[in-house]
Amino acid sequence: MQLPKFQSEKNIRYPAIILLLAALALAGGCATETPQISNSTEPNNTMDEHTKTQAALTETASGNATLLDVRTLEEWDGGHFKGAVHIPLDQIAMSVDGSDLTALDKSKRIYTYCARGLRATTASEKLESMGFESIPLQSTFKRLRKSGFQVAE
Repeated sequence: MQLPKFQSEKNIRYPAIILLLAALALAGGCATETPQISNSTEPNNTMDEHTKTQAALTETASGNATLLDVRTLEEWDGGHFKGAVHIPLDQIAMSVDGSDLTALDKSKRIYTYCARGLRATTASEKLESMGFESIPLQSTFKRLRKSGFQVAE
């Protein structure tokens, strides 16, 4: 028995593509994760920015965490927050294991900040890969100042 021949491959391709896209759309809709609800007050990278900022204010004021400015030296000289440690992102990025970052204590949480949040996130990811507990503050410098961080004189 011979199967019927289609006049063109288009007759097969388009319905197959539509079926494939529909299957992918359905699979994507069914594969959602159930969000994990945490009762912990520990800050983490999934917390909203206000909560992370308030935790950073409290923990750095009490000496239980380090506030790390990862901006350039020129930005640091233009103004930085009281009590902050300055290590530019470039220096963090070049570090292999963090042993040369002597201003940082692995037993303390580190809150990173920059001008807009991108470098803080990059620095935090690099620090995490070297065994530090690091949380990026992704607010702008101006918003962090308005939130309560004081600019050093």
